Amino acid sequence: MYLIDFFKKLFKSKNIGIIIWLVFNILIFIFPFISISPNYPILGLLCGIAVYVGTIAIVLSPLGEWFFRLINGCKKIIDPRIINRLTPLFNEVYARAKMNDPNLSPNIKLYMLNDHYPNAFALGRNTVCVTRGLLHLDDEKIKGIFAHEFSHLSNKDTDFLLFIYIGNLFMTCAFMIARVMIGIMSFILGVATSDDDDFDIIKGLRGLIFSYIADFFYVIAVGLYTKLGLILVRHSMRKQEYEADKFAYDLGYGEQLRDALTELLDVNETPKNFAANLMSTHPDTFSRIDKLNIYLFQNSYTENINFDKNTPTQKLSNEYAQATYTENVKKRESSNENSNILYKVLLSVSCIIIAFLTGYMFSKMNNNTISIKHTTPKSSQEQTIEQNNTKVNSNEVQLENNNQINTNSQDISDINLASKDFSNFSEQPSQNMTDLENISYLASNLPSVNFLIENFNSEELALLRNSIYAKYNRRFQTPRYSSYFSRKTWYRGEYDEVSERNFSQDEFDLLNNILIAEGKPTISR
Repeated sequence: MYLIDFFKKLFKSKNIGIIIWLVFNILIFIFPFISISPNYPILGLLCGIAVYVGTIAIVLSPLGEWFFRLINGCKKIIDPRIINRLTPLFNEVYARAKMNDPNLSPNIKLYMLNDHYPNAFALGRNTVCVTRGLLHLDDEKIKGIFAHEFSHLSNKDTDFLLFIYIGNLFMTCAFMIARVMIGIMSFILGVATSDDDDFDIIKGLRGLIFSYIADFFYVIAVGLYTKLGLILVRHSMRKQEYEADKFAYDLGYGEQLRDALTELLDVNETPKNFAANLMSTHPDTFSRIDKLNIYLFQNSYTENINFDKNTPTQKLSNEYAQATYTENVKKRESSNENSNILYKVLLSVSCIIIAFLTGYMFSKMNNNTISIKHTTPKSSQEQTIEQNNTKVNSNEVQLENNNQINTNSQDISDINLASKDFSNFSEQPSQNMTDLENISYLASNLPSVNFLIENFNSEELALLRNSIYAKYNRRFQTPRYSSYFSRKTWYRGEYDEVSERNFSQDEFDLLNNILIAEGKPTISR
């Protein structure tokens, strides 16, 4: 029920910046899950979504709220003098807010932050935190600030804020841990899979240094990403601040809040840490004061029915108030117009980035989808018929190309790999290209399964198969993620990703014939 209400209040036009940030955050969060499982992109996508939903549940739980209080230094108030002063003020405003919104949580607590800047903020569902500097204000002004914070709790603005900040923190911590683990794995596996089966410390250190450099740039990227998130949500959060001021006015604390904001203009202290981030998302204080004055002026003007409106003094006062109101409205509209232009530009750029990331992610999923069909070996009679048809087609092609017939005048039976030295066939990528010309010749002439069985033993067939895999590896560099897995698995022919770009048609047919001769399942594109 709570999550439903949360998302109902989230998906409003005023929260478009938060929605854009949410989509952007989801794409970035689940992208690594797809990247680390290229063979199963759908599974990676589902895992990323599941982890993200779990993160949301933790963020919006009391655990997330407690953690946020912890990292920002919000502590329970234990000083009796402060308790005796603030508790009655807090309870008075709490009671009025509860009457205005019966769905307000009944468990809201008051906490304190050791900061000299007079400020207060709400978070989660049950927390209002004031700074020690707020004690320098008088009681009425503190009530106005309390009323403003209860509005954030009522409108669930605090959940959005909690979701943004702790969501960023959880994602950053998760990826930092992942980066450290990848660095350790790259070092260990780089050593364990070094050439000649010995320990190559230099290669391991090189991989470790590379991982730390990548981690450094990753931290910079996360910082820029967080700033982008603040820019996107700033527009929505400023609207929330105006609504919170209106809520305080509706509770009867508009004048007190205005006076508190006016006094804060003269404060020389600057907010720190989380309070500084909050103030960066707030609208201009003068604009907030002007809006509160408009509410107060309109109310006093409509209720002052006992005053003679035709007296020169009142007429002059009304004209001055109206002129001031018009001037403030024009200034605010001009400021809002400039702000909206910048916001629309950033919104357009964000949409383009999201569209690019989405397209790139789905293209990666399509490229990484493997369509390998393992078929059961056909009967020997079917294999013989199929190979005879293949031989007929091959002979027709040879008759059409006289140059190829002259070039390939050597009979295929003259190729006796048993007389060749196979010791040069290595399982390492840098030492394996011994008989590529022989492989190409075999592929272009396509020996039948029976010919392969009669002329090659099992070891020679395995070496032929591995040579084809090695040729693929030479053509497309090393296999993806080879630094994290044993390269020997690839060169033993146990890596079975096959697509149209991997092999030519002749090489693909030769590979299938070798697999049939070895009694292994065939592969198809």
